[in-house]
Amino acid sequence: MSTCPGLANHSGGTRTRRNVLVREFIATIRQLGSCEAAGFEHDHDVSGFVDDGTMEHAAVQVAWNQYCKIRESPGARSLIRQVPMSAIALLVSELGFMHGSEKLLWRFERIVEIFSDHEDLGWPIKSVRVFTLYLRALNMLCRHQQVFSEISKFCARMENISISKLPVPILRQIIAAYFGGGRSDQAMKVFYHMVNDKDYQHQLTPHIYEAVLCGALHANNLPSSELRAIVMDLLGLLCQPRYPDNAHIGILNSLLHEAGKCGNSSFQLYVFVQSLSHGVAINHSTLGILLHNACNASVESNELYRVYLAIVANDSARRHMTKQIFATFINSFVMHERPDYALAALQDLRAHPTAKCTARHLESLFGYYSKQGMAQSALELYRSMVEHDKLRPTWKAYYHVVNAIGRSTVPLSPPPLLSAETDYCDNAQSDTQLVSPISGDDLLVKMIRCGRANQIQSMIDAFDELYARFPQDMLVYAALAMQAHRIVLRYVERTNNGDAPILEQPGIHDDLALRKFTHQYYKTIERLFAVSQEVAVPRELYHTAISTFALAREQSLAQQVYSHMTQVEHMDPSAETFDALQQAFTRGWDMATAAHIFKEVRAANIPLHTVTANTLLRGFFVANQPQAAIDVYAYMVGRPTPLVDHWKFTDFLSSGLCDIHTFALVITGLVNASLAKEALIVFEDSFTVLPYVPRQLLETLVSSFEEKGLFDAAHLCWKRYRKRVEASQPPNMQVNEDDIAPNRLPLSYFGYLLGENSSNNL
Repeated sequence: MSTCPGLANHSGGTRTRRNVLVREFIATIRQLGSCEAAGFEHDHDVSGFVDDGTMEHAAVQVAWNQYCKIRESPGARSLIRQVPMSAIALLVSELGFMHGSEKLLWRFERIVEIFSDHEDLGWPIKSVRVFTLYLRALNMLCRHQQVFSEISKFCARMENISISKLPVPILRQIIAAYFGGGRSDQAMKVFYHMVNDKDYQHQLTPHIYEAVLCGALHANNLPSSELRAIVMDLLGLLCQPRYPDNAHIGILNSLLHEAGKCGNSSFQLYVFVQSLSHGVAINHSTLGILLHNACNASVESNELYRVYLAIVANDSARRHMTKQIFATFINSFVMHERPDYALAALQDLRAHPTAKCTARHLESLFGYYSKQGMAQSALELYRSMVEHDKLRPTWKAYYHVVNAIGRSTVPLSPPPLLSAETDYCDNAQSDTQLVSPISGDDLLVKMIRCGRANQIQSMIDAFDELYARFPQDMLVYAALAMQAHRIVLRYVERTNNGDAPILEQPGIHDDLALRKFTHQYYKTIERLFAVSQEVAVPRELYHTAISTFALAREQSLAQQVYSHMTQVEHMDPSAETFDALQQAFTRGWDMATAAHIFKEVRAANIPLHTVTANTLLRGFFVANQPQAAIDVYAYMVGRPTPLVDHWKFTDFLSSGLCDIHTFALVITGLVNASLAKEALIVFEDSFTVLPYVPRQLLETLVSSFEEKGLFDAAHLCWKRYRKRVEASQPPNMQVNEDDIAPNRLPLSYFGYLLGENSSNNL
């Protein structure tokens, strides 16, 4: 950059001392980088996918504040002329290419302000590079028409630039302005003029093609054949030795991102596959952008599999495959109901040099087999998991294998006899060689199907035989635990509903039989205790056992399982542990124990699942314990409420977990308990806790008052809250309901929960 004219004394030619504000600004801007950074080739914008070297927002903000001091000072006219153009260029560059600058449009407005300052001084900026950044800012601000007028003024003051021979960077902004203004035909005309003009052909850069393709994608009026032809020209240019890998990655990531935003998945996949075939470099972000947009229901499974094959066939792309990327492909193939593709991806994962197969990679496949009742496939995958991959199955894997067997009606084919079994640990090897649990498939299937048919003794006999052969196989214990929980829950629900037992059918018919079964089941849990020192036991297996005993009101047995889990296994109780306890005791109508456990939960500030809290609320209200229900509500609401003004802030959860069902249950329960004032307080809380108050919640309040005969209160609530509730609705849900009278309101769909027959609805 040449010396600023304002820095020289024209009469003597001696340099003048800069103002202190100017010196401070220069010192600040130098912290962003040397002034030569302003002369970088601005075409290397990669739209934020690759780090472009820009500084932190705070540093740029400091530089802008220093510039504002100059422009707002009394001598601003002379001070701005003292600022070197290199410093102005660096500030403009940093403002234009900061991360996220496309979303923070005020940064582009600042660039426009800088240019306006120099225009007003009669000292316009003449640097082509900096002027191009100004045009880019105008395009980002959607001032497309102003771009053309500014170019005309720029050419008028530049002797060596004419409209007919504009520099390539300026033409790029003209193309962007045409696309932004909805004149894609003119944009393509400019582009093809550059392609066919010999003076421009050697100046074309990949970023020109990128600008054209991105603009055409947004315009969505060019035929796909034309777009693909431009892509091939771009790849031919991009693969030249003068363009480094970073340029490849930036251009490709930008195109994939724009195609994804425009919903053009076919073009996105085409660009990616062609880029791989041309040897274009990629990185992890490339695959992430591709999968974020491509792995959805709108993409054909065959097309997605073709992309996957292109990746694994390319050595460079295959090296960037991680276990997360493999998991995304596997889950997507399962979602498209192509387990064969998912199994092929699983085989590639097992052979990958760095990405390691984990149990979570198999969960979606197990889920598919469970949904389809494909017991044979589920067991084969399980066998491969424990024998070949040496992985410890997750609880979801156990659950899906058991469900697949339970839903299947097709007899299993005889499995091959295997002799080795993993110790269910990820890395350690077992000292004892175990017989494979899968060699007892027939017994396992018999046990599960007998459990589903309520043939309790046959189920226990099958377990005893399985235990004799495979004492350390967790699938056997998990299958029995699930069937035992199903049997007890079915009996408890039938008893709560008042249904008479059908003696002709197998199963539990009275409390004596329930007690006998739970003690039989506890003996199997004692066997689990014995092997737990040698084999890792899933925490969820203990949760299931605790829940089963709690449902059957066997508190002592549930306590023994809990004690073994926490004291012998040294497993810390989690929110899931207390969820299992609370839901089981509430379903079994043991509200005294449920209240005791809730006190422990509140003392430890452990979050409860919303469904568990709602179950507790129903139970306490039906048991005529409204104060206990108020305590649960106050704990879940996450903030002080007048209902419990004696509580401290530490007594609340850090984040409220209430939903509309919580408020509906509490409001209806309090009104039924003749606590109308408290019900109104809860309704007031809903305005601060919920994102918006649904109309059904007001209907619940009004209907509850009507059912109790409090018609004046119902009318008052309707009159007081109707407009407030309507004002809280999202814009797309607001309607005019002035003509609806309260006596014509439908009863809330929550009303049945706590009516006279509420026990039938638990």
